[in-house]
Amino acid sequence: MKTESINIVQSYWSKSYQSNQPNFGWYNKAYHYMSWTLSCLKLSQFYKHVNLVTDTPGAELLIGKLNLPYTSVSCELDKLSNCDEKLWTLGKLRAYAIQEKPFIHVDGDVFIWNKFPDELERAPLVAQNDEVEYPYNFEVMKILVDSGFIFPEGVKTVRPIIESNAGILGGCDIDFFKFYAEQTSYFIKVNEERIKNLQGDTATINTVLEQYLFHELAAQKGVPVAHYFKQNITFRNFDIFNRFASIPHEVQYLHALGCYKSRQETGARIARCLWYEFPEYYDKLADLIKNKIL
Repeated sequence: MKTESINIVQSYWSKSYQSNQPNFGWYNKAYHYMSWTLSCLKLSQFYKHVNLVTDTPGAELLIGKLNLPYTSVSCELDKLSNCDEKLWTLGKLRAYAIQEKPFIHVDGDVFIWNKFPDELERAPLVAQNDEVEYPYNFEVMKILVDSGFIFPEGVKTVRPIIESNAGILGGCDIDFFKFYAEQTSYFIKVNEERIKNLQGDTATINTVLEQYLFHELAAQKGVPVAHYFKQNITFRNFDIFNRFASIPHEVQYLHALGCYKSRQETGARIARCLWYEFPEYYDKLADLIKNKIL
C-alpha cells in the first residue's frame, strides 16, 4: 500500500553524470538507465510522492525518454550549470536545501522492496548507515587536512572519522538542512582555491562534503540520526548491500555502491529485476538502446 507519510526525493545532475566516470560508473550505460528506472519504479510502488530534482537534460532523459512516473519535477539544478561537475554531490546538496517538508532523498542506485520503517520516516535525520573509520574516508580527510582545508567552526578533523552514508539521507528537521546547506556552501567558498589545487581528482572531497559534514554537524547540533542499517558495517559484511538473491523476503533494501556498480553481474541482476517486475519498461529501454536513442 502506498503511503503519504513522507516525500521521497531523487536528484539527477546530468552535467556531473556526463562528465565523470565512463558509463556513469556502471559496467555499461544500459545498466545506468536500468538502475534509475528500477529505483524510481520500486519507490513509486510504496510512496505516493516521489519527486525529481534535476536539470533540463535530466528531465528530458528521465521523463521525456524513460517516462518515469515522478510526482513532480523541478529543474532547479539548471542553476548549477557553471559549477565544477567533478563535485557531483552539489546536485544532491541543492536538492536537500530546497526541501520544505519532511523527506528522504534516495540515490538512483538504491532499490526497495518495502516502505521505509516508520521510525525512519518520523526521525529528525535519516541516513543509510554509519561508516566508521573506513580507510578511504580517513585517507581523504588526511589529504584535506594536510592541504590546509578550512572546516566549519566546531567540526573536528581528527579520528575517529565517521561518515553517514547518503544512499538515503533526509529527515523531518528541515531547519537542520538549511543549516547544513549554509555550512557546505561555506566549505566550498572558503576552500575554492584549495579545491582547484588538490593533487589528483578533486572529486575525492565529495563524501567529506556530503557525508562527513552531515555526520559532524548533526553531532554538533545534538540531532539524532536514525539509520536503515543499525549494525556496524565493515568490509567483511559489505555484501549486505548487494544480496539480490535474498530479495524480497530476507532483504528489502539494496544499494549498488561503487564497488558493485562496475561489475557486470550487478547490472545483469538489476536488468533481471526490471525485466521480471516491470517488463513494459524493460522492453521500452531495450528499444531505446537498440535504436541508439540512448
